Amino acid sequence: MKRRIVAVSTFAIGCWALIGNGWVSASQVPIDSQTAGRANELRSDSTSSDETTTTLLPETTSTVLVTTTTIPATIIPATTIPATTLPASSVPVPSSTVPVTASPPTTQPKTIDYGDRSLAPVCGVPTGAGCRVIAYYGTPLSNRMGVLGATAPKDMLAALTQQTARWQATDPKTPTKCALELITVIAQGAPGSSGLYRSRTAPAVIAKVLGWARSAGCLLILDMQVGWSNVTDELQPLLPFLAQPDVHLALDPEWDMPPGVRPGTQIGTMSAADINVAVDELHRLVVDQKLPPKLLVIHRFRPFMVTNPETIKVGATVRLVANMDGFGPPAQKINGYLVARKNMPTELGGFKLFFKNDKPLLEPKDLVPTGVVNPPPVFLNYQ
Repeated sequence: MKRRIVAVSTFAIGCWALIGNGWVSASQVPIDSQTAGRANELRSDSTSSDETTTTLLPETTSTVLVTTTTIPATIIPATTIPATTLPASSVPVPSSTVPVTASPPTTQPKTIDYGDRSLAPVCGVPTGAGCRVIAYYGTPLSNRMGVLGATAPKDMLAALTQQTARWQATDPKTPTKCALELITVIAQGAPGSSGLYRSRTAPAVIAKVLGWARSAGCLLILDMQVGWSNVTDELQPLLPFLAQPDVHLALDPEWDMPPGVRPGTQIGTMSAADINVAVDELHRLVVDQKLPPKLLVIHRFRPFMVTNPETIKVGATVRLVANMDGFGPPAQKINGYLVARKNMPTELGGFKLFFKNDKPLLEPKDLVPTGVVNPPPVFLNYQ
């Protein structure tokens, strides 16, 4: 099916802006103009010619972005649940062993209430309590693509722990859980050896970041920017990781490009049919591996980025979060939160916060417990 290509002229929160007759990026205009984009992320400091990228940045000491008092993370073990009678996918899970460098999560209670459609089962907290996930986004392969790779791992994890505690203190009635959102399939400005304008992160790097997450009691979310590839093909190498109870998935339609359109020249579009491929795979893993529900984050800041969103499958095994993925001043971001959730079959909303590009940066008190958006977001990811 052909995807529709839409040019957007906006002064708002999108990752691109159209000035005059041409698209401009953050490297071409001042951030303060709010017309800055993310084309400079394509990807001068990651390897675009290789199928897998393995080189990590040095783990050196660097400045912590959050300076509040350190509060140790609480390790919430993963849950094991009985298999359900829901149908399974015919696609097998790869048999390869995932090289995990940290101890696996401990076993949780053997039952879980699938009827609780909040993030509580994802976080491993009691039914009815709800849960809010606070994530740091990026890749250790680049210090320009998000906070996850901007500082030394120990400093980054300390900052995330502190940030999570701030949200917990602002809304004490809702449990919080930290997460790392790792870009595992990275859109590229060059075709690379595959010709698909994407680079795959090597399993050893994913395993390393999973070890970081587990050391702090956090979840791991694997983010996909498919370029000229597709959800089906890019999901398969990640299945051994997703078969683990504390690993989840995010899809970024911004970088899902039609044939012939290079990433970074237009905003991409992902169909509900492609998203349902991921839903089906996650459902199968939950059933076959007796896992807690999976979190599936869909990044969106313009309606056309997800086509036919009302046909996305929903069920007890996958928690769908519609995440507002643009930057800009508060009023525009709040409007973007409504856009991200438009016609999406979920009440679970997410909100991305950009340390550098949001001016001013919204604080927890601005969004929870009631704040200025309703319902308040249950997923916050910082870039």
